[in-house]
Amino acid sequence: MPKGTKDKKRNRTVKKNDMVLLRYTARLKDGTIVGSNKDDDPLKINLERDDVHNAIKLRLVGMKEGESQIITVVAKNAFGKRKKKLLYNVDKDKLQNHDLKTGDFLKIQNPEGEIQTAKVSNISDSKVTLDANHHLAGNDIIYEIELIEILS
Repeated sequence: MPKGTKDKKRNRTVKKNDMVLLRYTARLKDGTIVGSNKDDDPLKINLERDDVHNAIKLRLVGMKEGESQIITVVAKNAFGKRKKKLLYNVDKDKLQNHDLKTGDFLKIQNPEGEIQTAKVSNISDSKVTLDANHHLAGNDIIYEIELIEILS
């Protein structure tokens, strides 16, 4: 390798169409980890194509290899706010599984005919409340990212 090549590579900054390797940890405000690749291979991201949150893409642009950042994505921009319209009260006798417990997950057909996953959030004598909100809806997500390498 010619002298100075490694230093030039180290001084490169991420551009909006680069491919990068990064490590991340995603947490809730209370510190609960909801995702991480710290103990796995770095995540390969094509900033031009991959489905990565815009806030993360914007903060990656301009970073140098080895740099780290903390990015907070507010609930409405992360997994959305919790929506009351995604809570369904269903007659218990209309469900096939009568051995349900709070916290179980079911596949349901919503009023629009779409299949979605819902969590059993409450059970009474005659009704079951199903919550089809994303399990992280309503939460700000705090991402700690470390740029490992700029690939292109």
